[in-house]
Amino acid sequence: MSQEIIQDEAVEKESLWQLLGPVVVLTVICAVAGTALAGVKLGTASRIESQVLNNVQGPTLQRMFPNADNDIVAERKMLTGPNGQAVIVFPIYEKGQLSAVAIEGIASGYGGDFGVMTAFNLANDTMNNIGVTISKETPGIGSQVATPRFTKQFRNGAPDEMKLRSQGGKINAISGATISSTAASNAVQQASAFYRELKPEIGKTWPASR
Repeated sequence: MSQEIIQDEAVEKESLWQLLGPVVVLTVICAVAGTALAGVKLGTASRIESQVLNNVQGPTLQRMFPNADNDIVAERKMLTGPNGQAVIVFPIYEKGQLSAVAIEGIASGYGGDFGVMTAFNLANDTMNNIGVTISKETPGIGSQVATPRFTKQFRNGAPDEMKLRSQGGKINAISGATISSTAASNAVQQASAFYRELKPEIGKTWPASR
């Protein structure tokens, strides 16, 4: 092979590297950055979940069940709900008996997502209690749906009846806060649907007594 051909091939290889080199480097950088960002995203999601459990859901459950025998948050399980949805279920033990479970429902409110932790009595499938977990409603008006004036209406009732009177149920809306009242009702009904679907699985997941 002549020296000229060798030189031409060397020039072609150098030119090819000049063209593709930056692409290869950029691809490597993007891959590394993507992996790093994925790790950051997972880490951030884990921290957010921990904060929600410790600062929102946990305290709400403690207020709802001050006499629970167990660590409700620590003993939670993620079950598969309707349409393959992941649903976190919180077990409540009282006097050694699995008396209730709590499930959070979320609906759209006036200010955004509206979350309600809804508890169900396992013995008769009635609603035990509710507690608001997410609320960006208008202070003084919409925020009243988080007060006992509204939430006490959901105690010990049949889940199908625990919706607004305008929806065919027995719950009185807060005057001037129809959207917020509806959001709370819808969140409760979502939790009720999860409970109905998961009731058989719940019985297999936690022992009835301990």
